[in-house]
Amino acid sequence: MSTDQALADVVPSDPSNPAPAEKVILLSVSCANEFASDTPKTFGVSLDKETINRILSLAKEVKRLDVYSIEDHFYDGSWSDLSIDDVMDLPDPVSALTDAEASVSATMLQVFKESFVVTAFPKHGGDDSILTSRIVELPELGNSSLFVKE
Repeated sequence: MSTDQALADVVPSDPSNPAPAEKVILLSVSCANEFASDTPKTFGVSLDKETINRILSLAKEVKRLDVYSIEDHFYDGSWSDLSIDDVMDLPDPVSALTDAEASVSATMLQVFKESFVVTAFPKHGGDDSILTSRIVELPELGNSSLFVKE
């Protein structure tokens, strides 16, 4: 699906069907260093409308500039040692992740033409320990239902 189509799916032109005010996302996390221990397993965030629009604007810029991706600092969300299975049955999974938050630094949002990921480094981890969330396709931002990707 092209970026234009993905953006059309996410930001409807019909004012009676606006983009969601909030989108909760839970993503499994991988670490570049497979031998690293005690790294976060899950990233969770509740994206507000402003953040959703920011992601979409960055995706448009990626396409316009014809670059691979654009990275920007990202201060929202929680990285946690809990697995997605541990929090799925809780009424507020993002709060559960916040309560069991892992220490990370340099959290970045990396936006591509049709998707995005969130990256960070574990506290006191080296460059070989970068954490990367699973990929979120832009059309997933077009509704308010919980999005989980293991």
